[in-house]
Amino acid sequence: MLESTIAGSLPKPDWLAEPEKLWAPWRFQGEALTQAQERAAAEWIKHQEDAGIDENLRWKDALGSEWRQYEEIFPALDACRIDQVSLECAGSQVPLSLMGLLKHKDVLVGSVAVTADKVETPEEVAATIRSAMQYVDAERLYPCTNCGMVPIPYEIALGKIKSLAAGASLVRDSL
Repeated sequence: MLESTIAGSLPKPDWLAEPEKLWAPWRFQGEALTQAQERAAAEWIKHQEDAGIDENLRWKDALGSEWRQYEEIFPALDACRIDQVSLECAGSQVPLSLMGLLKHKDVLVGSVAVTADKVETPEEVAATIRSAMQYVDAERLYPCTNCGMVPIPYEIALGKIKSLAAGASLVRDSL
């Protein structure tokens, strides 16, 4: 009960930008700015871990071996006026069969995980896409990342998007 978590943005360190000022100019430019932003993100992640703020991981662990929470909401989403639904598929326990409940929607299929421990191969991405195609027609399927990649080092994120594009191309070329 009363597990802590973070919602919203965190302050920029004073070495990166003037503290406590909305839209403060950056203290770096170009590649130095990119590296500084990556350092700041990594520092905040470490601060959160050190403080014991890991509710998101505990929540995912509590969902068990299959994340079926979408089963209840997908029929309502399918009936509403939105056009697309995004689903975390890479490295998650979401049963891909639940995409079959979205008969009238475009489905964004998270085909690369938002983790810094590895870059998926194009073949792994293609396998996720092909698995999703068992439940969603290719014309309504959009391979994407599971979520934003802000907390991931730049080079790893770049590798992931390259694998995403190459994996989607493998599948397209086989159709």
